[in-house]
Amino acid sequence: MSNSIIIGLLQNTAILLAFAMLYESIWVKSEESKSVFLKILMGLSLSAIGVVLMFTPWTLMPGIVFDTRSIMISVSGLFFGPIPTIITMAITGAVRLLIGGNGQYMGLAVIILSGTIGLLWRKFRFDWKNKNYYLELLAMGLIVHLVMSACTLLLPKESIWPTFKTIIGPIIFIYSPATMLLGVVMLKQYKNWQNRNAQIK
Repeated sequence: MSNSIIIGLLQNTAILLAFAMLYESIWVKSEESKSVFLKILMGLSLSAIGVVLMFTPWTLMPGIVFDTRSIMISVSGLFFGPIPTIITMAITGAVRLLIGGNGQYMGLAVIILSGTIGLLWRKFRFDWKNKNYYLELLAMGLIVHLVMSACTLLLPKESIWPTFKTIIGPIIFIYSPATMLLGVVMLKQYKNWQNRNAQIK
């Protein structure tokens, strides 16, 4: 793995920590009564983080760049729900199309599918927080990023195999565990807030 990819991963990790802090400082505290305005505001805030991630990528080959937006958007679907996540998907998707390049359609598909998987996990695995949440989060991360690897089919024919071969290792050994770790951090924040709130009451 080249130095540019390692630096890109470290930068993206720092941005994802800001995403987690936003969840703790704003979203968790109003868990029971969130207005539509707050959901829209959160969607715009998450979109800004997503766009920052997109502008701090690492380049695999000209026109094809990677970042950790798939992690952020899938976890957003799981924790923030439909309105913030759909806003984030729409804005980051539009920005990705504006950026252009050979990977624009793959990038757009990754945004849409990552958010959709997170939202579906939230809807159909609604009790995941009370089960083996490490395994749940890792499974979601693995599914999101295997789907991401399948999106290489949207690249120009000559780029599909070189891209797939390069990203399959990081997808399994970095992206999927990173999804789990980000989810665990945010779930711990949620449970800590619940405990503090119970003590106050």
